[in-house]
Amino acid sequence: KQGFAVTDVENDPVWNTTHMERVL
Repeated sequence: KQGFAVTDVENDPVWNTTHMERVL
């Protein structure tokens, strides 16, 4: 999940923040 998510997050700046907080 994390592997494929990182690629999608890089393209989405907004997702980067949301995903980072969710993962942590």
